Amino acid sequence: MSENFLEENIKLKELLTTFINDETEDNLEAFYNKLLNSELLIAFNPVVDDLSKVDAFANASEGEIIHPEDGFEAEYLILEADDDAVLPIFTNMDEAEEYEDYDLFGMHFSDILAIAKDLKVDGILVNPNDEAFFIDNEAFDMFTSEEG
Repeated sequence: MSENFLEENIKLKELLTTFINDETEDNLEAFYNKLLNSELLIAFNPVVDDLSKVDAFANASEGEIIHPEDGFEAEYLILEADDDAVLPIFTNMDEAEEYEDYDLFGMHFSDILAIAKDLKVDGILVNPNDEAFFIDNEAFDMFTSEEG
């Protein structure tokens, strides 16, 4: 994960806002192209017997973004939206503030797609508490083919 991914996501959020305000094909394409190369935050609860045995948690300070490490499995936050089970992702920590009971880690969008497919959710919801953008699971294949 890049050191400045949250700064990079300012541009992603700007592109999302632009698309929401003016739903043109060009604006959607610009947002999708940036999303494909972005790292975003995902909320989870670690599943381990003893968190102190996992270095990332034992050494983390409050508010620090935790990266996936060997030694734990993640139980991801899943939301219900219009009868769909969705995996929420966030462009920055402020967007995830409501989910303070969860830990956050950043990962590339392609890895998030893989998780969403494994979880068999109905879609991904970018910034569910702000200018939310829903990506249904039918779009997963489109993203996967564009990455390759």
